[in-house]
Amino acid sequence: MQATAFEHHGPRLPAAVVAAWRLGPGVEIEALSQSGFSGSEVYRVSCADRRLVLKSFARGTVPTRAGWIHRLVRHLTAAGIAEVPALTPASSGDTIVTDGAGTMWELAHFVSGGPDDAPDERRAATAMEVLARLHRAAATFAYGHSRCDEPPAVVRRRSQAAALIAHPWAARRDAVGASRARVDDPMLDRWDAAIAVAEAHSAAAAIAAVAASPLVALPVQPVLRDIWSEHVLFDPAGRVAGIIDFHAADVDTPATDLARLLGSWWATDTEGVAAVAALDAYERVRPLTSGERRLVPWLDAAGVVCGLDNWFRWTVEEGRAFPNRHAVLTRVDRLLDRLPGALATLRQLASAR
Repeated sequence: MQATAFEHHGPRLPAAVVAAWRLGPGVEIEALSQSGFSGSEVYRVSCADRRLVLKSFARGTVPTRAGWIHRLVRHLTAAGIAEVPALTPASSGDTIVTDGAGTMWELAHFVSGGPDDAPDERRAATAMEVLARLHRAAATFAYGHSRCDEPPAVVRRRSQAAALIAHPWAARRDAVGASRARVDDPMLDRWDAAIAVAEAHSAAAAIAAVAASPLVALPVQPVLRDIWSEHVLFDPAGRVAGIIDFHAADVDTPATDLARLLGSWWATDTEGVAAVAALDAYERVRPLTSGERRLVPWLDAAGVVCGLDNWFRWTVEEGRAFPNRHAVLTRVDRLLDRLPGALATLRQLASAR
């Protein structure tokens, strides 16, 4: 099949992708708006009897990692987790197709539903039960089975906090001050705001507490790592229609998924009544260890500090460009709003040890 047969039905796609999934006449392609930051291309594919999503892996993804992710997705669907979008094999039988530029692509079931930034208790409980079933099934995945180890999420946050102590925001901000005209001014304004909040809310003590947090062995297994409100889709009846985007999946503690999702739903209070009820719903399916439950608010609060640090480094110090600049600024604003509470939580958790 020639790539030109497709050009009348949507955006131009690589010939290898068009041929591998036979995206010819009668197939409509629509580019989907993205809230993610990986730079992946995402398209909705509409055929006569079904809708699918065509997505590229982020630039730099290696084939072994992409293959591991797809084996995990197939394991979850085979285990009966219907909320995981099924992958569509290409004509070769593979679920990953590499184009002439070396970019890898996948085609999966389209999930018809919408996210909820602040779900009610019923919706939240339903989603947490689905996540618990997913975690329980992922623990049996042969290519990343459950074991006890120091959670990589904790190791990363400790290391990043130590780097922040050695190279604090104020000093790094001063270092780029002379080149203000060449960097992103809106992001610099947000960095200035973060420095002011940090100084007013004893950030040094909170960050030192993160760096000194003890490393404890906990269950680790395949988890999603990027499950947040935009990736949990509900149908009109409030059921979970699907959980999307597995490209960040890796082996870590399930607590990192819980912290990520709860923090995206109830940014101001991941230890409040709604969050506790959501965790209770999760535990009806997969009980948490005491260490996992204690880790959820710590990961959430430390993630706020580390998230801001990442964005300042990426956009200002490294000069990275992201396809959706507005979404980046919105994400940073949300983290800024959460910064005072996150610093207070980290200090309280440290004092309770």
